[in-house]
Amino acid sequence: CGEHHRRLLRNIFKERQYLMHDRPVENDNDTVNVTINLALQQIIDLTWNAYNLKWIPEEYGNITTINLPSTRIWTPDILLYNSADDNFDATLKTNLIVQHTGKILFVPPGLFKATCSVDITHFPFGLNLTPENNRGQLDAYMENAEWHLIGFYAVRKATKYDCCQEKFPYVLFTIEIRRRTLYYIINIVVPCIMLSFMTILGFMLPPDSGETLTLR
Repeated sequence: CGEHHRRLLRNIFKERQYLMHDRPVENDNDTVNVTINLALQQIIDLTWNAYNLKWIPEEYGNITTINLPSTRIWTPDILLYNSADDNFDATLKTNLIVQHTGKILFVPPGLFKATCSVDITHFPFGLNLTPENNRGQLDAYMENAEWHLIGFYAVRKATKYDCCQEKFPYVLFTIEIRRRTLYYIINIVVPCIMLSFMTILGFMLPPDSGETLTLR
């Protein structure tokens, strides 16, 4: 990095004495607004504003953005609560992008595995999951041979627990999918019906017929 970049880093971490565990708010009562975006076949985008990471570009060689390690900057503790992965936090701690206005973009890649309840009463037919509202982003979605995507929704909610007075906000993502039944009809349903029919037909043949054992 150049001299201006080094001066900016010294100003942030030494002169300002930036602490990664300190919430990026001017007053303790202020709220940090974090925007989260989730897209199928993509990574999670997190954006928020940090008042203590602003600078004047003209004073640092017109630098408007810098990349900083996420291990040294305050990041929101947003996790997948119904994770089915052995590692509860499956994201990779990559660098985040800080703009001179204090806006931060954090895009941690990861493979997310979630648990969900599935009704298999009418397997291989039937519809799984229930939609909410606010359609999600499907720009990067790729068609699947086994499942057909009906909808992708996101809604912000809040839950109050007995331990605390304030409510805890969370974002509920709902994926509505329908199983493509043609594969199961051809490879499972039709062969089972044909085998059952041939078995019944074997009992209808005369006992002295040589084809009885073949059909059975």
